[in-house]
Amino acid sequence: MFANLKCTGATLFAVCLYAQTAQPLTLKNSIELAIGKNEKLSAANEAVNMAKGKKTQARGKMLPSISLSGGYTHINDNLDLEIDISEVFSSNPMLAQILGSMPSYAMRMQNESFWSATAQAQWTIFAGGRLWSGYKAANSEENTAEARKNTVQGEVAKETALRYLGYKLAESVKDVQEQNLQTIAQHFENTKKLEEAGQIALAERLRAEVALAEAKRNLEDAKRNASLAKLALANSIKSDTNFTLEFSWKKLEAPANPQAFTEKILSKNPQLLQIKSEESRALSGLSADRGEWMPAIAAFGMRELYTKDLTFLQPTWAVGVKAEWNLFSGGTTLGKYQSSKAQVRSLNYLQEQAKRDLELLAEKYLREWSGANEKLESLEKTEDLAQESLRAQTKAYAAGMATGLDVIDAQFALSRVALAKYASYFEAYSAIISLQELCGEAETLGELLK
Repeated sequence: MFANLKCTGATLFAVCLYAQTAQPLTLKNSIELAIGKNEKLSAANEAVNMAKGKKTQARGKMLPSISLSGGYTHINDNLDLEIDISEVFSSNPMLAQILGSMPSYAMRMQNESFWSATAQAQWTIFAGGRLWSGYKAANSEENTAEARKNTVQGEVAKETALRYLGYKLAESVKDVQEQNLQTIAQHFENTKKLEEAGQIALAERLRAEVALAEAKRNLEDAKRNASLAKLALANSIKSDTNFTLEFSWKKLEAPANPQAFTEKILSKNPQLLQIKSEESRALSGLSADRGEWMPAIAAFGMRELYTKDLTFLQPTWAVGVKAEWNLFSGGTTLGKYQSSKAQVRSLNYLQEQAKRDLELLAEKYLREWSGANEKLESLEKTEDLAQESLRAQTKAYAAGMATGLDVIDAQFALSRVALAKYASYFEAYSAIISLQELCGEAETLGELLK
């Protein structure tokens, strides 16, 4: 079982151990397998890693930057400074006559080939809040990516759970149809014996034969549906179809306080958290755009590490503060600010609409849960009645007081009740799964429904 499954991390150790022991597949195992192997979820995880990298980058902009530079330069000629002293003092004839006999002064400023090595540091100490806003925006982007990943994880868990329960429903339907066929086949055999004994007419046997053919068709349809449902589940867990299920239908009572469920959804729903993170990011962007109108002030320093080839015009070290203030940008800053402000308002509207939609969905699923439970209670009583009716009609038919059609109708009525009961179980579980997904807890379904 699951022979092709590879363990890719410690989190899948238990799942891989389970796969090797060939135990029946539980709902919890199937969800863990799907989450561990889903490509969309892996892509969402990488998106979170990208957002973390951007957050690190934004944090780094608030810290000093230190760099080293060096190089070798060759110019066309040496740079020399030559001074004719008599020319310098030509405005004073007496002094020029005294100094006229002195030679000209010459000094080498730069060799034609020279080396350089410099250490530089710069720290932006004020930028109108742009750096801090950028960091908050990056943090919000990480939260958005995390919420998006949780949304994908919930979708994967929900899809897997529904496919698991869909396969269980198909198996339950197949069991009902097998039991139905077995009962109809037994009735058909009894009818043939009675016909041979001359106790019933040919029409009775033909009715039983038609019912048998219908029961066979129903069973074949159920088998095909079960096979397709199994393939769908195998696709979700990235496995072959060599597995069985470990699951039993049971009635789960609806919550006594539906409002608490709704409040939990409004506080933990991944899609709503994603919108909130986007709004927080937009607010940070708005703050950064506002900071564009403020000056940027930075402290800097430099130190020459190789001083042998320095000229007398180059300092060995220097420190200072510099400022930059963009006084006019042609309306670019104003446009960015207005766009960010509109984005914040848009996300706020989306958030309010999302809250109302989630409240409506929560109410819908809660009602479906309660409605399915009410149908289950009614069907349990109806099933008892249908079983008693089949027993009575079978006895009456054997005594010649009922027709074969009465027996057939009673058997099909019993199978319809059983099918409706399983359909109600699936409806209730589907509502529970949807509610858990809205709460951002779809991955816990294996524990909830075990």
